[in-house]
Amino acid sequence: MKPTRLLTRITAFLLFTKAPILVSGEHCPHQVPDGGCSVCGEDMCVGNPAEFVAELGLPCGFLESAGLNGQIPQLDCAGLPSMILTTCGCSDEGYVENCPQDGADIPILIASIGEEQVYCDLNQSDRNLFELLVTASLEVDPTGAFLQTCLQDFLQGFQVSDYFFTSNVVPPRQDCEDGKTEIAMFTVIATSTRDNTDNLYEVGEDGIIKIRSGWDVPMCKSSFCDEDVLQQVLQKVAIDYFQQRGDGSELRAQGWYADSTVIPTAECVFDQIGASVINPELYCQAGTPACSNMKIAEITIADDAPFDIAICADDDCLASVGPVDVVGNFANADPHFSVSEDPFCVRDIASNAYTRSQYVSAEITDKVFDKTQYCTAAAYRSRTARCGQLRKATKSPKVPKVSKVSKAPKV
Repeated sequence: MKPTRLLTRITAFLLFTKAPILVSGEHCPHQVPDGGCSVCGEDMCVGNPAEFVAELGLPCGFLESAGLNGQIPQLDCAGLPSMILTTCGCSDEGYVENCPQDGADIPILIASIGEEQVYCDLNQSDRNLFELLVTASLEVDPTGAFLQTCLQDFLQGFQVSDYFFTSNVVPPRQDCEDGKTEIAMFTVIATSTRDNTDNLYEVGEDGIIKIRSGWDVPMCKSSFCDEDVLQQVLQKVAIDYFQQRGDGSELRAQGWYADSTVIPTAECVFDQIGASVINPELYCQAGTPACSNMKIAEITIADDAPFDIAICADDDCLASVGPVDVVGNFANADPHFSVSEDPFCVRDIASNAYTRSQYVSAEITDKVFDKTQYCTAAAYRSRTARCGQLRKATKSPKVPKVSKVSKAPKV
């Protein structure tokens, strides 16, 4: 049977059955249940679960799990051992899980990704999400190319994110290897049915609530990973991801859905936009970053007078962020963008970033960047006015001077 025909049969079958449970370091040989099969052959197990079978575009560990769960037709399973024997390292010993121990330093965790223990450190809820990601990718791209080119990149970023998520810390920027580009991922989720009597969210004129949520997954995307396919896959699993990450266990019940997803480069989000919002005087200082396409964003906070922020829009940066108001989110001190920085002192408005977003807005204007005007003392005061007012308001009141007692007149 030709590999392409076998791939079509297997992927089509997997799409309409439950997602497989990934095998990770279990004993070998496996007990094959009724209706299941061993993809390596009788009494044989996969030794390289992270490797991809090129002809099928599926990871060996995924195939093994699918076989044991009865998700691969027996006819197809019989032809797999000869195809995957070498790639999947089939043997009667299987493999020994060699994951970092709990509490291991993050460099150890990162160094362990991409080897045999690719599925290590995924708890059951993470595994469920991973399986959903695999299934969604096959719906978008039945050829399985996503699994060969994007899945490993996403999983590495996800594991880094998982490590920092437990500490409520935004993952650090990644130093990507040659041929890969660090991207940022954001999804706009929306609902028209949520009870908003608490006024937690701003309701649009059309009655729809929309909020921008960051994935906080520092992914180094390979040049071979198709951007359009990745965007569509993320769109499909976005609500499940945010529910798991604690953005709200009732998202589906409240009618939330993924409205749009964008995957701009991290350089665009954090270096070209974020750096100048967090440090509004960036383009007035020595060593100003090079930029050939400066834009002016007008920021308005509550009833304060609007002020200008210069940002760099090189490489179609603004177009790539689409409907996600990256400038506004940095100005709003949104934790998906910045944990410690509050450049315009907005956290006193409300503790919740979603609520604050009703009072913080940003608009890209047609104004021309003129350094002689942007870097004046008056422009600086307009950008720092709110913080200055708050500092004055929180200063301890002066203690009134005690009146001197008049001296008694001389007799």
